[in-house]
Amino acid sequence: MKAPILICALTFAACATTPRSNAPDARASAAHASFVAPDPFPVPKEGLAIAGDANGGPTLDKVLADFERVAGVHFVIGSETEAVLSKTHVGVMRPLDVPAAEVWSVVETLATQHDLLFSLLRREDPRLIGLESTGAHRAARSAAIQIDAADLPVWQRHPAFLVQTVLDFDQLDARTLSNSMRAMFTDASKQQIIPVGTSSMMIVGSGPTVASLAGTFRAMNETERRSAATREKAAAPPKEPK
Repeated sequence: MKAPILICALTFAACATTPRSNAPDARASAAHASFVAPDPFPVPKEGLAIAGDANGGPTLDKVLADFERVAGVHFVIGSETEAVLSKTHVGVMRPLDVPAAEVWSVVETLATQHDLLFSLLRREDPRLIGLESTGAHRAARSAAIQIDAADLPVWQRHPAFLVQTVLDFDQLDARTLSNSMRAMFTDASKQQIIPVGTSSMMIVGSGPTVASLAGTFRAMNETERRSAATREKAAAPPKEPK
């Protein structure tokens, strides 16, 4: 028998120089290409200084232009999203000095606070990053990058990217688990969970959310494996004395 699904154990996991285009908001033409280790996000050449003030600091377009410079990437931005960037302050009240190793994570975190999504358009130099407002594009999950489950540690520090992966189980029932989880996925434009048969599941969401869910499901699968082994041992007939 499959173990009951413990929803309460999952709650924390679900809640996890600018050439600019005036074309419609950029979409990942290679959205479902598979990317593997090593990390496709090399450490920027220097840190990032973000000025803060009572108005919420600089506008997003200025911060992202500085990010392009230090990270060696180029954003491809549609006209609707560009209008949002130019009139939205980043939201910091005091100066923020970001070390080089944290630049990607901090900038992506700030971007997600303003409903912005990144997509990896081109990994090789010149590296191109699609940037769009989720208000300008409602089917954001279609830009999710297909990754191998083994590469989730690479993506768990990148909240502005949507990823999708397939998890395999040998103890959990994927259909029962996905049905239980759907009620917790409140943003259908960015999140999705689909059973693939009875023993596999596809998950779509931000890098941190998918990585957290994967870790939780693996732990549940391992717990059930141990429980099954214990039940099997208990049910085994006693050995005959010699």
